[in-house]
Order: sequence, then C-alpha cells, then structure tokens
Amino acid sequence: MHPLTRVRDHRLQALSIPALAAALLVLPGCLALYVYEPVTVTVIDAESNAPIRGAQVELSYPHVMCLNPPRDIACETGSDGRVEIEVATFNVKRWLVSSPGYITDDSGHITDRPGDGRVGSPGNPHEFRLYREPEPEIVVVIPTGYVGPVLIDFIPSKTWIQDAPGSRRFRFESSANGYVPIIASPLIYRARWRSPRVEYRDGRRIAHEGDVHDHELAFRTVQFFGKDLEHWLCLVGTSADEQALLDRVAPRTNGTRHWKWDQATNERLLLELKQTGIVPAAR
Repeated sequence: MHPLTRVRDHRLQALSIPALAAALLVLPGCLALYVYEPVTVTVIDAESNAPIRGAQVELSYPHVMCLNPPRDIACETGSDGRVEIEVATFNVKRWLVSSPGYITDDSGHITDRPGDGRVGSPGNPHEFRLYREPEPEIVVVIPTGYVGPVLIDFIPSKTWIQDAPGSRRFRFESSANGYVPIIASPLIYRARWRSPRVEYRDGRRIAHEGDVHDHELAFRTVQFFGKDLEHWLCLVGTSADEQALLDRVAPRTNGTRHWKWDQATNERLLLELKQTGIVPAAR
C-alpha cells in the first residue's frame, strides 16, 4: 500500500468515530434520558360504569428511533379496574386496552397534548371505557330510488351511550340530496372504518361495490377526506358514474390515469357541498 494511502485511511478511521457520535446525537431522543411518572389507569364498562377486572393494558412508544427507547408496558387491572404504571414523558404513545367479552380499544398513535387523539374519557386520558361485544353496525338509509353522490359525515360526540344500553345497530337517514350526518359516539367512532350496511327506505339492501360487476348499481366509497378523515365521499351508481364523479371533483394530472386529490381538492369539494346546500355551513 502506498504510504499516502495508508495515512489517508488512518485519517478516515479517526474521523469516523466523532462523525458517528455526532450522527447519533442529532437523532431525535437517541441518547435521551426519559423521565417516568406514575399514572393510574382505570378501565370501566362504558354503559354500566362498573370496573373491569383483569383488563389487559398495553402501552408502547412507536416511531422512537433511539438506542434507549422508553419501556413498553403490559399489565392488567385489579378488582377495582385500576392498575398503577409508570409512563415516560414522551409525546407519542400507543394504548391498547382489551378484556374478554369486550370490544378492544385500540386508540392508535396519540399524544398527551390536549385535543390530540381520542384516547380516554373527557377530562381523564387514562380512563378507558370498553363496550361489550358484539361489534356495532352502522346502517345508512338512502331515499328509495336515489342514485348519485352520498356524503357521510362523522360528527364526534362525547355521549357514551348512543341509544339504549346494549344497542349495537345504529341507523342514520340520508337527506334527499345524499347527506348523511352521523352523530358518532365513541362506540360508533371506533366502528367507522367498517363498511356500513346501506339500504333504501323501503328496506331493500344496496350492494357494495366489491359484490357486483362494474356496470351494476352499488354503494361505492370514492374518497375519505377532512382533518380526521371524517368525511366520506361515496356514491350510489356504477363504476362509470364513480369515474365521472372523480373527473369532476379531482381532474387527472397531465393526462395521466391518476386523479389529483390533495388538500386543495378537499377544501374545494367541501365548499361546493356547502354552497349547494348539501352540507350545513357550520361543517
């Protein structure tokens, strides 16, 4: 090896150590020392307010890119429905609370800052209310014979019991022009990603798009939009009707096959729906 080459290699090796240390230091929280604080987690029946004994409580910290991530926790509640745990002062957390015979509360990725996420009860983010099984079903009722766009609008509500205790089927009527406001209690909000049952007012069920051919009439989900994806643009029609709707509200970019759907599209569509009286101005 040429002497200059040997010197250059040694210099690179010497530089690699501080460079690696500097790289580690700039990673968010990589070498951070987390402060843990005691927290009382309470799990109760959402409808009877009775404590749930033996509920499984899991806490993790997703997306932590560091050498010493906060400690994940898995524990269960006592006879009073409570358990004491230590929680790291790290913003993003993922809670999962479950118990046999109850619908699991998977709150997803949330933070401890007010207004972020929907974990816990109002005023107590460490109180979890579980609903007994079975899973709830949302039924969307469309005017008989209606064909055209449908906007399902999930409006969060802090009312824990939507109907009589034990109710698990919830019916929501569409207006004459296809607007379906859903007052979403925590139970309904947890069920919103399940395909709703859709039927005409005369009781006839409307098939979902995956159950029929493209040329047949069906209930088709076109796009989710809004800050929390609370607006569902849907359609009762054929596949060609769906493509025509997309061409109108989200024109394809540069002649490609892909529709341009971005924040501007969201705002433009919502404004159009308000101006035409389909969606209330307050929304």
